[in-house]
Amino acid sequence: MPRKRISISVDTEVLAVLADKAIDLNTSVSRMAETALIAHAKTLGLIPESYKPLGETRGGDRTVEDSASD
Repeated sequence: MPRKRISISVDTEVLAVLADKAIDLNTSVSRMAETALIAHAKTLGLIPESYKPLGETRGGDRTVEDSASD
C-alpha cells in the first residue's frame, strides 16, 4: 500500500518533540509521526502486532539489480 500525503495540525510542543527525536534518529518528522501512530495503533489493537511500515520509497524500485552497471 503506498503512502498518502496528508496535512494535520499539531500542538507546537508535540512538533518540537517529534522534530528533536527525528534529529536524534536521523529521520524525518513524517517518519517519526508515522512510527508513533503505528505503535499507538498496535497498542489499541487497531492493526496487528506483525504490521511493518513501508520502507524507503524515494528513488524508485531498488529491489531489481541494474545489469548495466556490471
